Amino acid sequence: MSLEKLKAVCFPNISPKEQDVAIRGLFYGLGQATALQNKGQDFTSYILPRLRFHWMTKNIDGLWATADIKDRKDSKRRVGKLLPESRLVFEGKRVLEVLYCECCGTQLLAGYKMHAGGVQGTKYELATLPSAIESIPEAAPQGRTDAQNYKNLGVVYLVPDEYPNEDGLIWEQGSVERVGLEGRVGNPAKTASAGWKKGSIDPVTGVVEIGVHNPKQTKCLWFSVDDNDWGMNFNYLQCRRCARLAIQAILKGRVVSHLLLGHLLQV
Repeated sequence: MSLEKLKAVCFPNISPKEQDVAIRGLFYGLGQATALQNKGQDFTSYILPRLRFHWMTKNIDGLWATADIKDRKDSKRRVGKLLPESRLVFEGKRVLEVLYCECCGTQLLAGYKMHAGGVQGTKYELATLPSAIESIPEAAPQGRTDAQNYKNLGVVYLVPDEYPNEDGLIWEQGSVERVGLEGRVGNPAKTASAGWKKGSIDPVTGVVEIGVHNPKQTKCLWFSVDDNDWGMNFNYLQCRRCARLAIQAILKGRVVSHLLLGHLLQV
């Protein structure tokens, strides 16, 4: 029996809002009475009803959201309307996949990136990641977001209009391929300059314009890597907040922990 049906059976003559309060009171009273009975302090001559609850859960493949945060009251929220399933658009706005940094909790949006014009690749369109038909079912993990390459995946960090333009969020990014035996995982086979660049994203089309702030669009930071000659060998990024903290600590001469300095968010 569902909770809704139980409320209707136990309290048929009151409003749904009052039923919510009444059923909570019933459960609380029954719990207290059962506890006293188990201790032998009261209700020892009564047969109290027993209730068994079954919580049903369903795994989801991820979270998706729009790129519109202009009217959001939560200043810490960096994504728009959340969705439990992938789709191309929602309420006329492009839907992208939500990522979050396990180190600091920063929220980001990611999508399959396509050149959309501009000078030297200053415009990209982001869309829901296409299905990897060739990877089903034997190699399904290859279709996951965390297995995608920088060549195919674009990542943005949405910021409010008053967000300051930060320069210097640049670091040397290492490749997935490792060489040598130093440390636990060795050293990167290749490195390249990586960083966050200011830009704007159109919530309707998903087009990101790098280096431009369009007041009619959502201000954002675009994850960029100088990936010349990297081929298919790169699929890691460092989140905006962790990169900023690590760089600030280095510039101020602080000792930076290996976790912070070497933190990588696999997308």
